[in-house]
Formats: sequence, structure tokens, C-alpha cells
Amino acid sequence: MSSKSAAAIKAKKSKQKAPDKKNNVVAVESLDEVKNVDTTETTEESEGTQNHYVYRDFSGLSDDGADADYEIDQEGLLRALEESTALAAAQTLQQQQPMAYLAPPPPIMRASGWVRSQRFPVKLYALLNQPQLSHVITWMPHGRSWKVLKPRIFETAVLPVFFESDNYHSFNRVINAWSFRRKSTGPDRGSYFHELFLRGKPHLQKFMRRLPRTHKKIPMSKDEEPDFYELEKTSPLPTLLEAAAELEQLKRQRQAVVASEVLASLS
Repeated sequence: MSSKSAAAIKAKKSKQKAPDKKNNVVAVESLDEVKNVDTTETTEESEGTQNHYVYRDFSGLSDDGADADYEIDQEGLLRALEESTALAAAQTLQQQQPMAYLAPPPPIMRASGWVRSQRFPVKLYALLNQPQLSHVITWMPHGRSWKVLKPRIFETAVLPVFFESDNYHSFNRVINAWSFRRKSTGPDRGSYFHELFLRGKPHLQKFMRRLPRTHKKIPMSKDEEPDFYELEKTSPLPTLLEAAAELEQLKRQRQAVVASEVLASLS
């Protein structure tokens, strides 16, 4: 690695707060760190510059760091996805009928090509937003990780609606490619998390990137796994209802700005 690259990495680290040694978490308050989130990944060239994983908490970014337009536009997309999640929910009910395994398999219902072409984080967030699917896939109580509760039903009734592959193992490979990490201990065991994939903060997802083949995630030991229940005490995430209310307020503010701009142009 060049001395210039090493200096850049050192400079980025210096902007972060010191990590909470008890919970292996560092609070991030700069939008620049969000945009440079891929620096948590390493290539063979940069291996050794950071030999342990530290969870970066982006939930405390000020409102100025939020992209209201992106969040509002994504809300429209999520509403468009509701019909598709309704299909998935209907298929999960079919799968759970008594003696369903003896009946001929029903025809698989698939979402439109436009829905299926959306970015993986957007589709996953849409699934997690649907109460009728919460018995199959759900947020953990703190909203920082999520879990598939019924893999078989998820594979046969949900995956075909949204994704090209109906195979659960292929879904897991996509999860890893998007840099999600799996919790291996505690009450969250088996759930997945990503620093930018947080309940009630979909605007952060636009900074998520699929991991290039030449990159790999920094290894994370069990001792380095963050305790999200402990983090929730000092940095709670909004519920889905609270996030929806905040979004309505953003929409009203934007409408007021647009209206004032129109009046200004006419005067």
C-alpha cells in the first residue's frame, strides 16, 4: 500500500470517536463517513491496516445528514412493492395450510420485472416493513438486525416473488455480497446486520454497495460482535410508525418549499 493511502486511512480513523470498549461500537457523526463506508472492506493490498472489526453506529447523524428527497422517493417505491408483498403473504398462507405438502404445488406468483430489478436492500427493507410477513422474516426488537424465522416458507413463498433465484443458499450468498454480517451469539443469534441497514432510516441504504469480488470483509470474532440491546439504551431507533410520521412531516416541509418557490417565480 502507498504511503498516501495509508495516510488517508489514518486520517479517516482520526475523525471517528473512540470506540466504546465495552460494546465495540463507535458513534459516527459525519456524513463523509457514510459515503466512505466501503473503507470497512479490505483487499489483499490493504490487509493488515485494520486487524479487527468495530461496529460504526450511523443512527445518530443529524437531520442535516438525511436525504429527505431520497427517503420520500423510496417511500413511493415501498408503496409500489406492497402488492408484491401481498402476493408473498398469500403464498405463505398457502404453504401453511394443513396437509399442504400433499396437495399439488400452487402456481408461483411473481412480482413485475420492475419490482424484481430493484436494489437488494430496497426489496429486503420492503419485506421487513410488512406486518403480514413478520412471522416469516422480521426485525429484531432493537431494529439493527433482522432474521428469517421460517427458512422453508421464505424460500418457497417469498423468494420467488422478489428475487431471480428461489434458492435459500443463493439468498445467503447475496446477503454476504452486500456485506451483511451474521450474529453468532446471544439473543440475536442467526440474525443479520449492516451498519447502514437500520429500521426507520432507509435513506442510509443508498450508500450501501455490493462487495466487489476483489474485496473481502474484515473478520469479526465473537468478542467483537456489538450488543444491540445495550446500544439501544443510549441510541434507540424509531419504530416503523414513528418513521412514517417523520416522513409525513418531511413531505409537508418539502411541499411548503416547492409552493414558496412557485410563488417566488410568479412574483
